[in-house]
Amino acid sequence: MTDLPKQLRATLNEQVVVATLKLESRYVSTDGTRRYLFKAHDNRQSTFSFLRTSRHHLLFFAVGIARFQCTFCLTQLGLLRNLTAGEIVEQIILL
Repeated sequence: MTDLPKQLRATLNEQVVVATLKLESRYVSTDGTRRYLFKAHDNRQSTFSFLRTSRHHLLFFAVGIARFQCTFCLTQLGLLRNLTAGEIVEQIILL
């Protein structure tokens, strides 16, 4: 954003986090189901799934960080913390 003053850009760079999720892995099944594993700023994992049926496209996104391995959703079961509203929106924007 070069139209902002240089000092303001420096301050924003130090104090504002624009993105917190990192795409760790992506899996595509033969039926077209896609699963994505994200890592949050605290190194905890979150998942997002996309399923396509003959009539619908379904999105499943996480609202929390969990524990214990789940083979379908690529994350775990048992809530460790809730995702922030920004992290939930960020999942959708990234995909």
